[in-house]
Amino acid sequence: MSRFANLIKEIANNANDAKQPMAIIPGRVMSTTPLSIRLKGQDKLQIPADLIVLPNRLKSHREGALETGNNVMIIVMTGGQSFYVLDKI
Repeated sequence: MSRFANLIKEIANNANDAKQPMAIIPGRVMSTTPLSIRLKGQDKLQIPADLIVLPNRLKSHREGALETGNNVMIIVMTGGQSFYVLDKI
């Protein structure tokens, strides 16, 4: 099973442990090297690369990879320590 699939499974398993285990929030790619994403409504906070999980299809070595300025949809786990990029929007 892929890393991304395992993370989605982990999200589902943890959903029972919290009232609002996650939120789905749009964001914008601020830079790609290193990767940095800003969530909509969070003008000062940029998510650093070490907290972001990307599916393989969006990684820099593939066609369709993220570029600066792309809008993305992100699953934000409660506590704000894990950010899973679902796809470009």
